[in-house]
Amino acid sequence: MASIRDRLAYLQAQYSLTIADLSHLLGCDSSTVRTWLNGVEPMGTKLGLLEEKMAAIVKARKHFPVPLSVTQFQRKQYLLDAINGRPSKLSGKNTTT
Repeated sequence: MASIRDRLAYLQAQYSLTIADLSHLLGCDSSTVRTWLNGVEPMGTKLGLLEEKMAAIVKARKHFPVPLSVTQFQRKQYLLDAINGRPSKLSGKNTTT
């Protein structure tokens, strides 16, 4: 199995996510994400929760990359809506059929 560092780097590259984006999605501060990206492995209960949140990011992959129409102030809400399965009105796309 790939390391946490490798999986986070993959998510960051594949879905065009910033460290701040990963911080919001994973529910931790940016310095912690940077530490993990530098190869320090999380331990204990954080590891299980981190695994779940990374799986939620992959499941929400159709929402990434974040549309350019989403401002920097709306970005956090867009990301949280995406992983929680809530349709976001921030994307500028018509979600009705």
